[in-house]
Amino acid sequence: MTPNTASKVTEMHRAENWELMQALRRALKAKGMTYRQLGNELGISEATVKRMFREQDCSLSRLTQICNLLNISVYDLMSVAQQQEESTTPLTPQQEQYLATHPGHFAFLLCLLQRQSPDQIQSRHQLTDRCVFYYLRDLDRQNFLELAEHNRFRLKVGPQVRWSLQGPLQQKLKEVNQIFIRHVMDHNLDPGYAFESSFRFMSQSTLDAFCEDLRQLSRKYRRHSAQEDALLPNEALRGVKWTLAIAPFAPSGVLDIPELEI
Repeated sequence: MTPNTASKVTEMHRAENWELMQALRRALKAKGMTYRQLGNELGISEATVKRMFREQDCSLSRLTQICNLLNISVYDLMSVAQQQEESTTPLTPQQEQYLATHPGHFAFLLCLLQRQSPDQIQSRHQLTDRCVFYYLRDLDRQNFLELAEHNRFRLKVGPQVRWSLQGPLQQKLKEVNQIFIRHVMDHNLDPGYAFESSFRFMSQSTLDAFCEDLRQLSRKYRRHSAQEDALLPNEALRGVKWTLAIAPFAPSGVLDIPELEI
């Protein structure tokens, strides 16, 4: 092995260790376990635990101990650490057109994608048994899911769907995002909510950098959420939506200035 090859292998191992320890850190945080509590369980000091994460140095036996405490398998942790980003499912043009012309089915599918059971959807929207079956049957016929007896089903799209912003569903997606923006603005002071909107003058290079920062931020948390989704039980997770938008835009250009009556 040449020095250059050895250096590349070392760097690759460092990157793999970093991803593994990052996944482990997120699993600890999600379980609500502090470094001190972990140290007490392992019989080591909090400082030793911090050094282990800082130096990314954890033996397989120690890693197995920690995974057992968190009730996850080492295999799952390693698989999650290697996961680059949550996969998304594109819809066919025919599926998008069907949802655009069947808004009830679009809403029903969204509920299923957000892990609501047919019983929960039925209770919340006061639907009859027959109506719930028809929704599931129709979504099965359009290849969104595979329906079995007693309304059991397996989704054939998702868990994350790649929606086409310029396709037949454009208007429905606009409506959903408008509802979302109003919801965030109405609850901006509540924990877990954030709304930021500003108008500034900047150069094209700064705008390009801003856009890339937003893309990187979104990729980062899509990846984190994919890892948590694979490691944690449903009761430890919350459905979260975010919308990042930035563009050359003058608010004055869309505001109406009526003629004054004098």
